[in-house]
Amino acid sequence: VKSLTAEDKTQKEAQLKAFRKYLHYGNAGMSVEEVKQLSSLRDPEGGYICPEEFRAQLIRKLADFVHIRQRATVLTTNAASVGFPTFDYEGTAEWTPESGAISEETFTRFLGKTRFTPHKLARIFRVPIELSEDAAVDIDRLLLDHFAQRFGIIEENAFINGDGVEKP
Repeated sequence: VKSLTAEDKTQKEAQLKAFRKYLHYGNAGMSVEEVKQLSSLRDPEGGYICPEEFRAQLIRKLADFVHIRQRATVLTTNAASVGFPTFDYEGTAEWTPESGAISEETFTRFLGKTRFTPHKLARIFRVPIELSEDAAVDIDRLLLDHFAQRFGIIEENAFINGDGVEKP
């Protein structure tokens, strides 16, 4: 496990702070340094992606909303696909008398491999300026709760009814 240096932690904290300020005030209320922090979070398709800490908090909150997730094997990956070994042996066992000979079977391919491709659940949205400027509203918490609940409903449905076509 790679631990973050003090400089990396400071960078991540600055990105999260800039992201929160952007949520509250948009580009107009930001300093040049904060805009620089956000530019390091630019998505190649345009717009800003959320900082890692925000994403991690959202994933932790999903556990509260998706009850089946607590019982499932959930793998977090940034890879385009993940390979898993499979046991492809279809042999059978036989009842054998106590001192009887045990038959031996020769096989060459008993392990296979299958690939799982992760599917992204995403949403782009605009926050009304009135809401983002309201100091009484904790917009981070509001967004985390909203997305956890909405994504949770979709994820729970995928766990139960998913067909594996372009989704779990």
